[in-house]
Amino acid sequence: MVENNGEYGDMPDAKTLMPAGHSRIDCAVRMVMKGKGYVDLLSSYGTLRITPLAVDLFRICFAKGQCREFPKAAVTAAGDLRCTVRENPSLVEITAGYAQIRVDKKTGALTFLNTQGKILLTERSREPRQLGEKKNWS
Repeated sequence: MVENNGEYGDMPDAKTLMPAGHSRIDCAVRMVMKGKGYVDLLSSYGTLRITPLAVDLFRICFAKGQCREFPKAAVTAAGDLRCTVRENPSLVEITAGYAQIRVDKKTGALTFLNTQGKILLTERSREPRQLGEKKNWS
């Protein structure tokens, strides 16, 4: 989160919005681990956790490094929500009800789709996520 010490509605300096310089971040999926009510995707950069909360809602968390401690969820799944995880050499598909997430194993980028296969949102494939000082986000 960018700090803004000005008045409400002020725009922060554009320099504060730029990502910090770094070497290439490797978000390629190395391993997929299905837990009770979530799916962990491990990369050399960190762990991406996908938790279905409703038939059309996922919670996405990322923890940098090899620690897999995620903040306690403010919202949890209502009842026993089942999700399907399919994996092939190039991607991982996680489906729960009316929504689906595809993860490109080479880049780690997420693509959100509806049941008809229409793309709703796509993470950029080049460096899909980067963390600064914080160790996790959700």
